[in-house]
Amino acid sequence: MEKGILFKDHMIRSIQSRTKTNTRREFLVDRNREIKQVIEVDKGQWLLKINSRPDQIVTCKYGNPGDKLYVKEAIHFDGKTKHYRANFQDDPKSVKWVSPLFMKRTDARLWLQITDVKLEELHSISEDDAIAEGIERVGPWLWKTYDNSEVATSSPQTSYLSLYASISKYSKEVMELPIYVFSIHFKLI
Repeated sequence: MEKGILFKDHMIRSIQSRTKTNTRREFLVDRNREIKQVIEVDKGQWLLKINSRPDQIVTCKYGNPGDKLYVKEAIHFDGKTKHYRANFQDDPKSVKWVSPLFMKRTDARLWLQITDVKLEELHSISEDDAIAEGIERVGPWLWKTYDNSEVATSSPQTSYLSLYASISKYSKEVMELPIYVFSIHFKLI
């Protein structure tokens, strides 16, 4: 299976530098705290034990280990050459970029192969997985916070959660609600 996947420009640069090898994609915000247990029943399939409702089998819409993803990114054609916005640290405002939503598979330059998929609660992210999400180191033991503050953190998990909150539609709820995500591990191919 081949499927497109969106990333912000700075995350595309992290993929290119091979510092980003994981991504988490939202599956469910458990507003009522109804999920009792998540059990992997087969590779790529999970059983959700839910209070007051029948159990549910779920799969990751992005694929399973071995499947390929192409990175959808903003692109511009000048008649001869394809230009990718992620190649620029500062977005040239004079360029008319085609939205990543409309990028064709044939224009993709970055391909990823899924190596593992897990369904887990967002806050259970490990230090290693947070670092593999491509968070930015700002000092020997400090990581960037993505909430527009000048404060850094010594916790990779806190850095990642601030990154997630900065791009999630549930930004105000990230620290309060159980959010279940597909943790997709990949390699650049």
